[in-house]
Amino acid sequence: LTHGLTVPENLKGKLYDPEKDERLIKGSDPEKPTPEQLKRIQNFVTQCSALGAAALLEQFDAVKAYNVDLPANTASHVANGPKNRYKDIFCIEGSRVILKDGKEGDYINANWVKGAPFLNDFICTQGPLEGTINDFWRMVVQENVGYIVMLCDIIELGKRKCEKYGILNRYSAYPLADYKVTLLNGHIDGHFTNSILTIDIPGKQSRIVYHHQWRNWLDRGVPLTALAGLRVLRHARLTKCPTIIHCSAGVGRTGTLVAIEYMLQTIINGDGPYDMREMVKTLRNQRAHVIQTAPQYAYIVQAILRLLVTLDSSSADANAKYQQFTG
Repeated sequence: LTHGLTVPENLKGKLYDPEKDERLIKGSDPEKPTPEQLKRIQNFVTQCSALGAAALLEQFDAVKAYNVDLPANTASHVANGPKNRYKDIFCIEGSRVILKDGKEGDYINANWVKGAPFLNDFICTQGPLEGTINDFWRMVVQENVGYIVMLCDIIELGKRKCEKYGILNRYSAYPLADYKVTLLNGHIDGHFTNSILTIDIPGKQSRIVYHHQWRNWLDRGVPLTALAGLRVLRHARLTKCPTIIHCSAGVGRTGTLVAIEYMLQTIINGDGPYDMREMVKTLRNQRAHVIQTAPQYAYIVQAILRLLVTLDSSSADANAKYQQFTG
């Protein structure tokens, strides 16, 4: 993997490390496609190019109001108002993560997003509130999470978007009601701050969690780069452990990143035509409101186009189509 983080020698073998138990993804790796899979990626790009950028944005307008029956399917959300960062970002009952340790209630504003075509399981959640930090780590421990991908800053444009929930100075410990989280190692690499955290769990083996914060993706916007998203998705794809992805609300930036993986797996594992509107509906059936803006919808295509340019760098056609969607 490419995050550049290493576990200190004196701790190797003593901690559960999710990177020591990788998933075999041969045949389902969009970054190493077979010739047939590369052709499918090219076909998707051709389909989007024929549609055009303006029509793609109109396509999102036609589906942006879709959600499952809300708030009928959100009884726990309504009953746990103080645990929701935004009262209008609903947590769907059928797919919510249920905290099962019997402490402080079973609710957290987090939903499973999993099943075909994903190889891996995602948990999409809001940025922790001061009163839900312990719940967040209860979820990490309960679900054996290997990676946490944070797509927001603590403060954005003067507004608080997330609480600090364990990212402190090296070797400093963040005390929680149930666990202790320690930052072992970390560094800034391009768009990311990458960290290795350890969780001390009473009566169980301590474990490692890898934390990646994408620092410059603004709320309701899109990043300047598409490669960074592909890079972090590779970590999630390789681990057998669930991956938590969160921004502030856990739907816009979070849903966009998950949607890229959904489309990549859909494309390489089946012939087109490929319907991104159905992708939005499928994801929103598990996490309401995901992908909030038309630019975020278009960014999904940009990321796949950027992957094609990387895979087929000599293709003038691939580069021209990438420019069509990026200006």
